[in-house]
Amino acid sequence: MRTYSYRGGSPVYSDRCYTDQIQPEPLEGLNIVSMTRHFHFPVRLMSEEKFTVYRFITEKNNNEFIADWEKVSVKIEIPGKSSTFKEVYKKDFSPGTWTFQPGGPVAASPLLFKAEGQPVKAFYTTNFLFPEGVLAHKTRLLLIISLFFNYSLLAYFWWYKRPHLSR
Repeated sequence: MRTYSYRGGSPVYSDRCYTDQIQPEPLEGLNIVSMTRHFHFPVRLMSEEKFTVYRFITEKNNNEFIADWEKVSVKIEIPGKSSTFKEVYKKDFSPGTWTFQPGGPVAASPLLFKAEGQPVKAFYTTNFLFPEGVLAHKTRLLLIISLFFNYSLLAYFWWYKRPHLSR
């Protein structure tokens, strides 16, 4: 995944022009992970050194994941059609690979990070079956199975149960 240095006026999503209307200086220079507003896959950050992750929060999302995060006393305002991000939370992480849920269901929660020294690598998997994907996408998997079963039945009845025409 692409990351870039966050500056005041930088869009927080790769597919929308939503920017912070307040543009607080303490967030300047953090790296932001480029994701779409309705991103649905877990994001993984990998670092060989300690790093800090910052998340923009809107009260319309399910924010259970920030229960043990520290609220940052920085005011932001990132308006969108369905929600406005107004709070920032942060948490320190030890070296290694960490998985972060994208946020939602209204909008993905922008993910920023700060690391000293070595760069942090950001990546995700588009394979919705492995490893977390089966639980996150049960409905999609059931839909695929249902469609396959229905089309199989349709093909069976069309081929084997059609009236045979005699010459």
